[in-house]
Amino acid sequence: MTNHRARLILVSEVLRTAAMVTVICGAIPYDGLGQELDPQDGLDRTCWQRAPSPGCTLYVVTEAGGYVGLGDYAGSSASPTVDWGLMWNQSSRSSFGVTLTVWGDNLFVGPALRYRRWLDRGSFVFAVGVVVGADGAEKPGSLFGLIRYDLNDWFGIGLRPQHLRLDCEPPFCSQQPDRIYVGAELGSNWGRWTSIIGGALTGLIVAVGT
Repeated sequence: MTNHRARLILVSEVLRTAAMVTVICGAIPYDGLGQELDPQDGLDRTCWQRAPSPGCTLYVVTEAGGYVGLGDYAGSSASPTVDWGLMWNQSSRSSFGVTLTVWGDNLFVGPALRYRRWLDRGSFVFAVGVVVGADGAEKPGSLFGLIRYDLNDWFGIGLRPQHLRLDCEPPFCSQQPDRIYVGAELGSNWGRWTSIIGGALTGLIVAVGT
């Protein structure tokens, strides 16, 4: 009963977050969508298209992707993931922010601190987060990370390492606490609705499984 209730709470949080992001999508002005950003128009500008300053002061993170395991988890089914958050450009080269990650394989959610390093072409993203709710054997306090190279404002290739605290002990636990996944993600305009729909579907799929 306790696990069933915890699962329902987790599902409701995922669905509530997806709904909240949908509302925010409708509330924030869609300035510059599909247009070149004007550097002269960068003062206090909130963007959906991720871009460095002076084009944007603040940009919204709406990303969705799919990952497969490496090593012991090679050949495992693809795991969907979505990230929602905000990033602040500190300079033309650096931005910092906070995101919420929803991981579809043995559903877990958690906040993460994120750093982006803008390059002359593309950018690198680094993040580290902590699990606060999980549907599988993962326990709150587990750690996850992200290392990704974004080729442009809407597509990136990344690694997602995980160090998990499992609710089982060897030899009764068949899962490994340390895992690495490789995959690709969509962001900006492409990632916005994909992440909302993906997050909602993930919650609904788990809810049906209850």
